[in-house]
Amino acid sequence: MRTLPLLLAHADPDRVSLLGRLHPGVKSLSTFGWVVVVASHPPDAVTPLLPHGALLLLVWSMAGVPGRPLLRQLLPAAPFVLTVALFQPLFDTAPVLLWDDMSLRHGWLVALAMILRLYLVLAAVFLLVATTRPGELTAVAARLGVSPALLATLSLLYRYLFLLADEITRMRRAVRLRLGQDRPLPWHVAAALIGQLLLRCRQRAEHVDLAMRARGFTGRLPLAPLPRVRAWEYAAGMLWFGVVIGCRLTDPMQHLGMWLLGIGFYTDPGTFPFLPAG
Repeated sequence: MRTLPLLLAHADPDRVSLLGRLHPGVKSLSTFGWVVVVASHPPDAVTPLLPHGALLLLVWSMAGVPGRPLLRQLLPAAPFVLTVALFQPLFDTAPVLLWDDMSLRHGWLVALAMILRLYLVLAAVFLLVATTRPGELTAVAARLGVSPALLATLSLLYRYLFLLADEITRMRRAVRLRLGQDRPLPWHVAAALIGQLLLRCRQRAEHVDLAMRARGFTGRLPLAPLPRVRAWEYAAGMLWFGVVIGCRLTDPMQHLGMWLLGIGFYTDPGTFPFLPAG
């Protein structure tokens, strides 16, 4: 719940950075293409993901968005995926030769690649949200053919998520003042608070729906106008796609390993699974 307010607190609404001035459509398509390329890697690919992480760090530094507070929010993200990843070594026990007589379970490679891919994608999406106004993201999604009902739901979710966070904060403060100390709540008290929160959310949603209908809402929110794509923005998008696709097809980490340790060292795919032969 705290991640989105924290993210928007460090956003670039005045378009100070180069990434903030980039056309929202170019940023959205570049992020989507980058996510597709990252997800297209084999399940046990670890080092092929590192060049994509380096590209993301480069773009993040250009955006001027601080990474330390968001990194703390990213660590507990997606517990289901993390749980599945940590169970991989228990089921995938095939040995993989790393170096001479050193071996490792193949499941550890799959788990590491899954966790790395997860956090790369989350960081890319957070960076897109931090450098693009919500109205512009909605307008780009509408022009790409996203359902108007889904766009209206996401727009209202963004608009009223802060009210929900404030309501949770007020309820927690009231409970803490009544208990006299900040301690874990008994399960029946926590369940009652969650039920009360759901009732308040429903009442607030009904009031909002009545107010919007009274003002002539038909199910379609007005879209923000988008500027024309300039020549340098076309060039930036093409350059980004070229670098990303090049990293996917050539595997720079393999060539770096060959250059450091000798040409032909990794010609056998089973010698070192992090660097498959091309």
